[in-house]
Amino acid sequence: MLASDMTFTCVLFILTLTFRDLHCFVTLDHATDSEPCGGVYTEPRGVIQTPNFPKPFKVPIKCKWVIDASSQPSNTTVVVYLTQLFVTTGLTFTESVYYDGDNSFDKFGGKLVHSVTEKNIKSSLWLSTNLQYLVVDFELDQLEGNHVRALDGLLDVYGFNITYEARSDVEDAVRTPFCNVVACSYEGHCYGNENLTEYGCSCFSGFSGVDCGQRPLCEPDRNVCLNNATCRHVGATLVYCSCPPGFTGTRCDVIIPTEPSEDECLESDGRSCVYQCPYHEDRRPCSCTEGMTRAPTEKSRYQITIQLATQSEWKTVEDFINSFQGHTLHYLLEQQILKYLSSRISKIDELRVISITSEGEVMFHFFGGKNDGRKVRAAVNELVEKRHLGNLTFVSTMLTFKQEPTLLLKSVQVNQKSPVVRYGDEFILSCIAQGSSYMTFRWLKDGIAINEAKTIRNIWTKLLPIDSNDQYTALLVIKHADTLDQGRYTCQVTDWGQEQCSGIDLEVIPPPLVRVSPMTITAQKGQDLNIVCMWPIERADLEQVYGYSWLKETRDSKEAHLFKMRHNHEVWEDLHPAGSILRVYNIQFKALTLGFQNTTGTETISGILGLLRDKSRLYRGEAEPALSLLQNISWFLNFTSAWDDLIRATPFFFSTINNILQRREAIINANRIVDLQKLVSDWTVAWAKHSHQLRPDPTLTFDSLVVDVFTYQPTSAQQPQLLFNLPRSTHRYPSWFKVSLTISIDTKNATLKNGTHSVSVIVYKDIVKFLPERQIYKKDDDGGTELEYEIASNVVSLVASDTVAVQHVDVQLETRRRHGWRVACGMLQPGAVAWRLDSCRLLANDRGGNMTMCSCRQMGTYAALITKSAAQ
Repeated sequence: MLASDMTFTCVLFILTLTFRDLHCFVTLDHATDSEPCGGVYTEPRGVIQTPNFPKPFKVPIKCKWVIDASSQPSNTTVVVYLTQLFVTTGLTFTESVYYDGDNSFDKFGGKLVHSVTEKNIKSSLWLSTNLQYLVVDFELDQLEGNHVRALDGLLDVYGFNITYEARSDVEDAVRTPFCNVVACSYEGHCYGNENLTEYGCSCFSGFSGVDCGQRPLCEPDRNVCLNNATCRHVGATLVYCSCPPGFTGTRCDVIIPTEPSEDECLESDGRSCVYQCPYHEDRRPCSCTEGMTRAPTEKSRYQITIQLATQSEWKTVEDFINSFQGHTLHYLLEQQILKYLSSRISKIDELRVISITSEGEVMFHFFGGKNDGRKVRAAVNELVEKRHLGNLTFVSTMLTFKQEPTLLLKSVQVNQKSPVVRYGDEFILSCIAQGSSYMTFRWLKDGIAINEAKTIRNIWTKLLPIDSNDQYTALLVIKHADTLDQGRYTCQVTDWGQEQCSGIDLEVIPPPLVRVSPMTITAQKGQDLNIVCMWPIERADLEQVYGYSWLKETRDSKEAHLFKMRHNHEVWEDLHPAGSILRVYNIQFKALTLGFQNTTGTETISGILGLLRDKSRLYRGEAEPALSLLQNISWFLNFTSAWDDLIRATPFFFSTINNILQRREAIINANRIVDLQKLVSDWTVAWAKHSHQLRPDPTLTFDSLVVDVFTYQPTSAQQPQLLFNLPRSTHRYPSWFKVSLTISIDTKNATLKNGTHSVSVIVYKDIVKFLPERQIYKKDDDGGTELEYEIASNVVSLVASDTVAVQHVDVQLETRRRHGWRVACGMLQPGAVAWRLDSCRLLANDRGGNMTMCSCRQMGTYAALITKSAAQ
């Protein structure tokens, strides 16, 4: 496996049965005869390549080529173009002023120019030297795992074919344009013309363009690039969007804020002006719409402390201070000090006495010009030395002076090259600001304050000490990024009644959806197999190097082990730009099946269930591919109207869902839980619609969910409404089932056709364990009140075979209560992901017990929630 920044394990349930009793014997078609390699090149241009290029060569191999430019003019530059470089290691280039073939030229000033690695092979197109000798060394012990591999034209290429040229006729010896395997989008070869003066891409079949980047995925009906961005293939399955000015993002869907024009406000250092608002505690943070002004940058805050002496006619300073009522002394001092300083300093704003201690220490501050520091200090020194200000006397030896910058929020940054973070990675947001030592920071996410004390995740904040530039830095650290962390982060800074805000939009790349292809293989004796593991990478990943590992599991052992690479038998290699290919050569077994060749949904789902039951534990997120397969099966059975197969598969389907729901980390993406609920609802509706004649009004009970189906015929109903109740007296329910339900259906609904219709209830035991424990709900009131809420009951979904007129749904739920939290009724509308707290009425709240009664007037998903104000 390649050294990597990130490692993925390619695992698919269906593939874990694969290699039982598998034996391999044959060798690769390697070169059998030793071919000469190396030599001394004295011509001004030429080609250097591995033996048998681009086919395999015999290993181990050790070659040395010397480009000798000693006969060329003294100002010659030797340029090597890495046109067809497929090896990822073992190739080095060393320059020297002298070379002796019988001795190590390191003794004569040899210096390494370039060493090929799997990281720099993507970015290196050429190298050069001005010395007389360039030595090319190549040494390799194994072919597998040491070459560039990409679908579909670069799966069986080996070694390298590079060119060089010695030039003295121009100042810049490097010819342009030039190319390499990456510049040709992994879908073409880079060739030079006959005299090696021009280079270009020769595209594989199906690709076109100067960079071989045009293919069906970039055609108008499939192009994912937006805003007139240029679409380009990078490999067979990845599309790269080159954004026009003003746009960024993976698909060029993010607008870049426009640069300020000459007419816009700029500070002296070229930064855009910062604006601020008066701060009010009762107003939502960073929601100022009136009173916004430009933040001053030419002012400073001056804080001064002087001390009152014992005044005449008073025994102590404390007695003198106590003789004033309220803030009378504060007002007197402010008037006297302002009058005194105004005669000496031109700019004084907001002079205020902050405190007066019982010992007579008076602390006051004001805002003035930042260049007036010397004048202010001199004026205050003079005041203390005089000891008198009007009728007040001061201690001549007591004076402290502090000059601080006014509030100025400089920037909000994230510790990434761009505001894009991968799922599971740590990210740190930094808010940098100048201001006084009284300045406070606050972080918000999508306008909602972040309270680290209440979160169950590893989130923390920290304020760093002031630095040499008089700047404070506030940090927000999230140890493991989740898709829910995507959004706008705002830093609110307040200082002496003013508020400034700045934010950054953060994108979280979700966990990779690894795909294994093909999912089903049947191989005969003597056949070779290629299995590909791919995942769709983002543009930010193009410079990364990833590693992959394969696991092999037999049905007998039921344990997964790392797939050991066996030369000429079972090998894997990394694919560019991202992926891995597993190769098994010359199978010596009657027949081998990877996956299932079953033609029915029943057998396929039964097989998935068997695999799940055989595994004592799953890797994090390992059930998500199985969920995708179930979705595909459900779609296929509905598309082909294979209702008998769907009915037979139903027990296996719900047992599989139950098995997944019992494993806490089987699904790690919250959006996939939404997919699971929709899949269960769709399957239940189809099953109820087509099985009512075989088994009317069935109930299925499992450890993690219960499914109840009610059927009815509108035309035969004698009453204008029908009532369905849970639990049924004729059925036994598991102990965790804490739900009572009454459904009222309007039987005279004109939209219902004749025939049998159904209403189904799906109750989940603890599906909430797959979801964020605590979420935020923003009320639609004038103030946009924010509530924190948690799901505190079973989750109940109500689905119907047709459009049903629901008069009301009354549901009673056992609720897990918490001190200081209120109970509310929550509802999810079909297809929604955010709970609503205003769609159902709270009928009864048994404060002494633990039951909550809710009434709703539409179909959806229901739960009892506990809430409290997010500001608490």
